[in-house]
Amino acid sequence: MFTKFKILQSFIIASVLFPIAGIAQAHCGTDEMYKIRLRNNPGLAQKEMEANNLSANVPVQVANKTGAVRVIPVVFHIIHEYGPENIPKQKVLTEIDSLNKCYRGWNGDTSLVRPQFKRLIADCNIQFVLAKLDPNGNCTDGIDRIASPQTYNADDNTKSLSLWDPTKYFNVWVVSAINSSSVPPGEYILGYSTFPWEAGDTTDGVIIRSDQIGTGTKTLVHEAGHYFGLYHPFQGGCGTSCSNANTGGDGICDTPPTSDENFNCDETDHACNNDTPMTENYMDYSGCSYLFTTDQVNVRINTYTPHYRSNLYSATNLAATGVDGSYNPVYCAPIADFYSSATITCNSKPVQFFNAPFNGPVSTYSWSFPGGTPNASIDSSPVITYASPGLYSVSLTVKNSQGFNIKTKNGFIDVNDSDKLVSPFSEGFETFSQASGNWQFPRNAGQNGNLGFQLTSSAANTGKYSLSLLNREGILDSSYSFTMPPVDISQDANYTIQFAYAFAKSASTNTDKFQVQVSQDCGVTFENIYLRPVAEFNTTSILVPLSTGFIPDSSEWKQANISFGNFSFTKELYFKFVITNGGGNDFYIDNINVGTAASGINNITTSINEVEVYPNPVTSQITIDLNSAQGTKLSMEVIDMEGRNLSEMTNIDIVQGRQSITFQARQLNIFHPGMYYLKLSDGNSVSVKKIIVE
Repeated sequence: MFTKFKILQSFIIASVLFPIAGIAQAHCGTDEMYKIRLRNNPGLAQKEMEANNLSANVPVQVANKTGAVRVIPVVFHIIHEYGPENIPKQKVLTEIDSLNKCYRGWNGDTSLVRPQFKRLIADCNIQFVLAKLDPNGNCTDGIDRIASPQTYNADDNTKSLSLWDPTKYFNVWVVSAINSSSVPPGEYILGYSTFPWEAGDTTDGVIIRSDQIGTGTKTLVHEAGHYFGLYHPFQGGCGTSCSNANTGGDGICDTPPTSDENFNCDETDHACNNDTPMTENYMDYSGCSYLFTTDQVNVRINTYTPHYRSNLYSATNLAATGVDGSYNPVYCAPIADFYSSATITCNSKPVQFFNAPFNGPVSTYSWSFPGGTPNASIDSSPVITYASPGLYSVSLTVKNSQGFNIKTKNGFIDVNDSDKLVSPFSEGFETFSQASGNWQFPRNAGQNGNLGFQLTSSAANTGKYSLSLLNREGILDSSYSFTMPPVDISQDANYTIQFAYAFAKSASTNTDKFQVQVSQDCGVTFENIYLRPVAEFNTTSILVPLSTGFIPDSSEWKQANISFGNFSFTKELYFKFVITNGGGNDFYIDNINVGTAASGINNITTSINEVEVYPNPVTSQITIDLNSAQGTKLSMEVIDMEGRNLSEMTNIDIVQGRQSITFQARQLNIFHPGMYYLKLSDGNSVSVKKIIVE
C-alpha cells in the first residue's frame, strides 16, 4: 500500500518537458498549490487517503489497448491582455493533437524508449476533444478568451474569471505567468493541476502558462497526468522495493522510485534500490519523457477516472458538450473583442484599433467611434483621431452567416490635454507619487506575477527614494518600462537628459539591455536615443545571485548624459526607459534631469570665465580660450554622451588673464564623430562646454 507522500516545495524541470531558455528554474506547482488547498480545506487529506485505498490492491494487469476510449470534453480559457499570451487557435489545436498522441501511446518518440521499458508503453484510452457546446448550449470552438490583468499573476483565484462546470468539462486556464511567490527569486511555476478527488471543485482543472501550449513541450501532458491521479516518481522518496505494492516513489510498481526529481536523462541519477530510473516517464522531469506505463494506467488512471470523472465521458455529457458526433456545425458565430495602439492619447494623434474576435470567422466588421474621426468604419483595423479632450466609448460588431455579436467598451479612449513638464526639469523621487501626474508605469508578465517599475526606499543615488525594477523576477526577453509625461523643451537650448542608474549582472552570460527612447507623436511611436547591452550598463563588477537581489551602495551608481538635439524645439517630447530582461539582477534609476537642470552639464559662471571652444564643430584639434582671475592649476575631463570619462588631464598651468590652450582630438581620446563635453575645474569652480566632432 502507498502510505506516504512528500509534498514537494519546488522542483527543477528539464529543457524538453518544460523548455524555458535561460538560467531561471521552472517548477510544476501541483504539490505546492495542493498544499495550500489542504490548509484551506483539511478534509482533502481524508479524500486523498480514500483515493489511495481505491488503488492500493489493484493487481498488475496488461495495459488495455482495445478497451473503450474515454472522450474528455475540453475548454481552454485563455486569460490575456492582448499580448503573446493570447495564443492563436492553431496552438490549441496543436496541443490537443499532442495530448492525444501521448495519452494513446502514438507519439513517435516512443521509439527512443530504452529496450527494458518498451513493453511498459501504455495506451491510456483517453481522447481529448475541444467542446462544441458551451454550458448554455451555444456553439463554441472550445476556446474562451477573457481579457484580464490576472493573466500576469495567476492562481486559483484567476479561475473564477471563467469556469465551466468541471463535472462536464476539463478546464484548462492559459495565462501569461503564474503566481510563484512561495518559490525562491529567479524561479517560477509553469503549470499545476488539481487531483481527481477534488473533482467538481471550483478550482478543478489545470492552469498553465501560454508559452507551454502548442510549442512542443509536454507540460500539459504532465499536468493532465496529475488531473487523472498520477504522482511524481520521487513523491514518496525511495521507500521499499516493489513486489505487488510500493511504499516509495509514486506508489506504482513499474515506475522505479527515485530519491529526488530527475531533471536530466542520466540513467543513474537519484536511483533507489538498485533500480534504473525511468527517465522516459511523463511524470518525471527529464528531457526525454515519452511514456505512461501499464501500471500508471491500470492502477491509477483506470481506477480514478471511472470513480471521480465518469460524468465527463458519459453519453449524456458528450451530447451536452457537443462531442458525441451528432453536433457538427461548420463554424460558430463570432464573439467580438478589440484593443488599440493606445488608450490614453492627445488631441489629433492617430490611434489604431485592432480586432480580436474569437469563436468563429468574421465576414464583416462594423465599428462605432463617437467623437472620433471618422466616427464609423468597416475596416478590420481602422485609424481614428479625436479632436477634443474627453473619455470616448468604442463599439465593434462582428458578423458571419451563423450570427453576430457586439462589444462596447465605455470610456475606452482617454484624450487628454495634460499639463506638460517644462524643461529644465528635475525629478529626484523624494516627494514622488506613482498615482499622480501622467507618468506611465505599465505592468508586464513576470515570474511571480505582473511586474513593473516601482518607487523604492531600498536604494537611492541621493536622498532616500528611487525607481526600481525587480528584474530578477522578469521573464527572459520580456521588456519592462516607464514613460515620463511630455516635456516641453522648446524654450531650453540644452537638449540633454541626465540620470543616475545602478544594475548588477547575475552571471557572465546575461543578455539584458537598457534603452532610452523618445516620442514626438504622443507616445504612438518611439525611437532610441540610448541603447546599451549589459556589458556597458553594468555598474558593478560583482556578480550578484538572483536569490540575493541587488541593492547598490553609493559606489555602484553611474551617471548617463544623453543628447536629444535632433528633437529641438519640440513642445511634447515623451521619454521612455526600457529594460529588456536577459537574466540579470535588479535595476534602479534616480535623479532624472532634462535640459539645463542636468547637473554638471550647465555652463556655470565661475572664476574660470569667458570660456570659448573653437572651432566647433571640431575636426582634428581643439582650442580652449579662457580668462582666469588668477594663476591656477586646471584639470580637464572629456565626457561622452553616455557619461563615460574618455580622458582626464590634471595640473594644467593657467596664468592670470586671457589665454588659449590647444589639444589634438586624439590627445583627448576623441576618435569618433559625435557630441562631447569638456569639463574644466580649478578646484573651486567648474565650467562645462559642449563640443561637436565631425
